[in-house]
Amino acid sequence: HRDLKSQEWYPILEKVGLAITRPNAKVSAAEESAFSNWTDTFWDYYAGKDMKDTNPFKAFERSATVFLDSMRIEMFLDGMQELEKQGYNPKDNEKEYKDLAKYINTFTGRGSLIKAAENPEMIKGLSNVFFSPRQRTKKIQMLNPVYYKNLSKPVRKMALKDLGRSFSLATAMTLLIAAYLNSDDDPETS
Repeated sequence: HRDLKSQEWYPILEKVGLAITRPNAKVSAAEESAFSNWTDTFWDYYAGKDMKDTNPFKAFERSATVFLDSMRIEMFLDGMQELEKQGYNPKDNEKEYKDLAKYINTFTGRGSLIKAAENPEMIKGLSNVFFSPRQRTKKIQMLNPVYYKNLSKPVRKMALKDLGRSFSLATAMTLLIAAYLNSDDDPETS
C-alpha cells in the first residue's frame, strides 16, 4: 500500500473516489470477500483454539482484496489513458474522472448504496444478511438505463462497451453449456 501512495496517479485516484481497500478496513474487506462472517464462525468452531490463527478464509479474503484493488487500479489507468487520448485531463475534467471511478466501482462490486445504507454499521448488518450488498447493487445498476444516462459521454461509452462484453461472454458460455448438455453421445441414436 505504501508503494501505491507514491505513484504519480494516486492523488487523482483518491480525489475522484476510486474504491481502494485500506489496511484494517474490516467492513470493506469482508464486503469484498465471497464469504461473510459465517466462515470465521465456522473456522473458530470446528478448527479449535490451536488453529484459530491459521484461518484459510482470512488468507483468501486478503488475496481477493488485493486482486480486486489491482483490477480497479488497472481499469482506472486504462480509462484515464482513454480519456487523455480524447483530450480530457483530470484537472479540467473532474466530472469525467469521477464518473470513471464511479463506473469502475460499480462494475467491480463497490458501487454506491443509498445514503441511508452508507452507515458502516448498516453495511455490516447488510453484509451479515446478504453476501456483499454492494455487489447486489451493482447488478441492479448495470441494468438501469438512468445509471448510464447520468455518466458523462466518454465514460458512458466505456461502460456500455464493458456491459456488452459481459453479456456477450455470459451468452456464449450459456450457449456452450446448453449445447454440451443437449449433445447426444450415443451413436445408436444418431
